Amino acid sequence: SSGWRRSTKMDDKSKSWRASAESREGKAKNIIEDVFRRADKNDDGSLSLEEFQTFFADGVLSSKELEELFQQIDTHKTNNLDTSELCEYFSKYWGPFEHIFATLDDLGSSITNAMTVTAQQYNGQPFMEQFATRFLLKETVNHMIHLQQPLESAIDSLEQQASEGKKPEESDMSPPQGGVQQPRWQKRLLKTISSEPHGERMSSSLTGEVGRLAELIDKLESKVKLELVEEEEVPQGKDNAIIIVSRSVEATEESDKDFRQTLRTYTEGTTKQPGNLHVTVRSYGGTHCFTVYEVWQDKESLSSHYGSKISKAFRRASVDQLTGPEDTQSITLPASWWPVD
Repeated sequence: SSGWRRSTKMDDKSKSWRASAESREGKAKNIIEDVFRRADKNDDGSLSLEEFQTFFADGVLSSKELEELFQQIDTHKTNNLDTSELCEYFSKYWGPFEHIFATLDDLGSSITNAMTVTAQQYNGQPFMEQFATRFLLKETVNHMIHLQQPLESAIDSLEQQASEGKKPEESDMSPPQGGVQQPRWQKRLLKTISSEPHGERMSSSLTGEVGRLAELIDKLESKVKLELVEEEEVPQGKDNAIIIVSRSVEATEESDKDFRQTLRTYTEGTTKQPGNLHVTVRSYGGTHCFTVYEVWQDKESLSSHYGSKISKAFRRASVDQLTGPEDTQSITLPASWWPVD
């Protein structure tokens, strides 16, 4: 009886361990899938040799060596890479990075939740609570930067060792097709201060999360005027207000690629509409869900946009690409909160 109970406990622990390991592996693969999406510049669901060389060029491997690596990863022999091939290759070398990548995936979810709560509650907080929110965001960024610095030092050291260990004839430093080779420090700097179009750098790396938090802090402190004031007096009948609209949709799995193109066409056209102040898109890793955020100068501009050709074309094109109707929400804010240059 006691032996059976011990055996049952061991089986339960074994199952728990396997489940935990599978969860870590799945979260780590989410990171590689995000890498794949960023490398796939034309959003066709596969990586060409040119896209592979452009994205993975590190200033150490030559173009020829990158091509050899591409052929090694291409186990399906299609001259293109898919997510399964990329995950299969990097999973061989997880080691301690599996835990790190799984943690980064959880961190991305936690930061997304914190930013969502902040966006929802910040404007309604008392002035001193707003200070506390900004302080906590800044401290989060500071701690993440401290974690990032030793990693960058390690990368510098390893890349320098790799470069020094190569013979001159092996160091083909010619730029890969489609781009100019940048120094390693410059690429890292650009990664730190830039973001991918439409917010696609979601919960994928420490640098990405630092950028997202820094952007939110900047908006809280600069974009929106949040100084403590008693009131804002405006002329009667001229209560200028901007409109912020969020449109949440979910594409069908088979229409994901086509919908991304539909969405890209819509956002590019919307930014050119009279009265539009800003458009951004968020996609959610591991899903086919998207949220479009639009900022409009006034109600008249928004109403005019709904009747525009670009808006009607988007509704017609997306009707068969979505799982259901979009969830649209809007909020009105004083126009003075969004200074127009």
